[in-house]
Amino acid sequence: MKIKVFLDQEIKTRDKCFEFIATESSKLKTILAKDKSKLVEGFIKREEIGTTGFEDGIAIPHAQIDEIIEPAIIIVRSKTKIKWESVDGKPITTAISIQIPKSKVESTHLDALSKVSTLLLDENFRKTLATSKLTKKIEDLIKNAFEDKKDNVHVANKNNDKFIVGVSACATGVAHTYMAKEALEKYGAENGYNVKIETQGQKGQEYKLTDDEIEKADAVLIAADIYVDDERFNGKKLLKVKTNDAISNPGKCLKASLDASIKGGEKSKNKQLPGQSEFKSSKMKTFMGHLLTGVSRMIPFIVFSGIVWAIMNSIGNIPGVEENEVYKVIKAVSEIGFTFFIAIMGGFIAESIAGRSGLAPGMICTFAAANSSFYFWWDLWGEGSGIPQINYFTKLLGVPDSSINNVGLSLFAAIMMGFAAGYLVKWVNTWKTHKLVTPLMPIIFIPVICTSIIAIPFVLLLSGPLGFLMNGLVYGIAYLSKINGVNFLMGFVLGAMIGFDMGGPVNKIAGTTATALIPIDPRLMGAVAAAIPIAPIGCAFATFIGRPLFNEKERAEGITALGLGFFGISEGAIPFATNRPKKVLIANLIGSGLAGGLAFLFYCGGYVGMWGGPITAIVLGEKAPVGNELIGNIPDAFGGAGNGMEYISILWFFVAILAGSLIHATILVCEIGGKAAANKIFHIEQIKAKMNARKAIK
Repeated sequence: MKIKVFLDQEIKTRDKCFEFIATESSKLKTILAKDKSKLVEGFIKREEIGTTGFEDGIAIPHAQIDEIIEPAIIIVRSKTKIKWESVDGKPITTAISIQIPKSKVESTHLDALSKVSTLLLDENFRKTLATSKLTKKIEDLIKNAFEDKKDNVHVANKNNDKFIVGVSACATGVAHTYMAKEALEKYGAENGYNVKIETQGQKGQEYKLTDDEIEKADAVLIAADIYVDDERFNGKKLLKVKTNDAISNPGKCLKASLDASIKGGEKSKNKQLPGQSEFKSSKMKTFMGHLLTGVSRMIPFIVFSGIVWAIMNSIGNIPGVEENEVYKVIKAVSEIGFTFFIAIMGGFIAESIAGRSGLAPGMICTFAAANSSFYFWWDLWGEGSGIPQINYFTKLLGVPDSSINNVGLSLFAAIMMGFAAGYLVKWVNTWKTHKLVTPLMPIIFIPVICTSIIAIPFVLLLSGPLGFLMNGLVYGIAYLSKINGVNFLMGFVLGAMIGFDMGGPVNKIAGTTATALIPIDPRLMGAVAAAIPIAPIGCAFATFIGRPLFNEKERAEGITALGLGFFGISEGAIPFATNRPKKVLIANLIGSGLAGGLAFLFYCGGYVGMWGGPITAIVLGEKAPVGNELIGNIPDAFGGAGNGMEYISILWFFVAILAGSLIHATILVCEIGGKAAANKIFHIEQIKAKMNARKAIK
């Protein structure tokens, strides 16, 4: 591995730093001169996953590309501060770049990252790195670290009998994972604690804790920025902190773990660390984190059923196919995902909160709450023993009773039951139980007790009133969708939600809601499907229309975004949003909203749940109209039934996408280039001049 140090450079931005490193790498022959731009792109792609800027003015950018000829570490120290999105929000002065060929990623790359990360914990090394005027001195320190094949072993004072075990895991599974391990074990050895930390990083589990070590431990410390399964630590004192806490305050973390809460036992008297909040059993610490965990587990079920069902529905239009037994079986299988996807979401929300023992109660309770056939309907209106909810809404909508059915809580069932079951199970897990009963808790008692506590009261007491409110929401939407002007507004709002964060939580909420309401009004999903590709296609169109406003890299990304948008992948616009967040957000909201509003207005159907883009209409577009007794028949102009023009609804779907994309591109170009660019590209001044000339002639 080649190691080279450059001191006292004058670099002001992150990208300039990458360009400097690429230039020097070509001189070192670790990469060819023609591949310098690819190395820069490799660094930038890694930064998009998460910043490599750490504390104390140091960054560890790294790239994994095929064009690297030989592994290298290049260190750049700048006299000026370099703008970098570091974890402490401050600029950096030193970049330690690691370049490894893609073929050696699993070995050399991860070893290099872990060694450099742990080396940064050495105070002498950091001081030398920041102040030394001798490049060879710094190079030798790094070479010595790589030549030392032994793992750092920190031996504690044998007179101290406190034994602490733990786990470290960061978001990328590299730098902070090993830095936290090194900091905790080093502090323990210097201050009389026996400490062993297991790492859960890119290499999987390393330094794995044995059952005997966990049994002997006085406390367990989990330093993690992601979900770490803690079931094996039941009955032990357990403290959870961020990796940054462990790196910056290893002593406080270790001391606090000895007086922490017992997992499944009594509470600790000790206060939390400053700035530290206990991790929940989820990938994030917030309500939205649990919700997105459920949504992410649910999406594959919808995608499977949506695609297969749409294909089978299209095949079913061939005369005689619908009577085929094989066809019936495949179509029935395709509908399984639609049956269970809400229960899947609720179950995994509960698991996110309470661990594996929350899965069954969350899933069963959600399934019951999502299906109105399990409801104990109340006679809220005093009209006999019938179902007045249906009578009330059919009268409001002016449709026969046979045209609609009571609906369950749908998406709200997953949210309500998932969180209720999750937190109930989490609380039950804290009960003190006899050692003979403890192994049976997650297998027998928790599923039976927790499911019964939630499901039975819901069915008997809450299902009727909540079902009535849900009917009001669903059929209220159907009622509003029949009003001219309001239907466009509904589609616009859904489309704007899709474009707001391009695959994020708001996007997922809009998509999930529209999918759940497809049986009531497929136009809701049609609006979502049209809005999904607007952000990437709009950004691509902007690079074509306003070509001079974008650099070569952005123009190349525009072509990629166009392809991703065609396949309904809105994340293709993220590189543009990263560079110009406010400008892209405004264009997304207006362009996606317009596409959604037009698609709703044009009676476009929900081609595939939770998915969209031109590909869905081309490959999976339904011939069957989306009209029903509830929303009325589709006008002939939009492909109404019986006029032989059913496929025309797909044409209107493309019109909505094209309109939204062009408006998106126009807004983005005008925002980036300002009035001068708008005049130059769209010839506004020439048009005004011609109009004035015509007026003068008249």
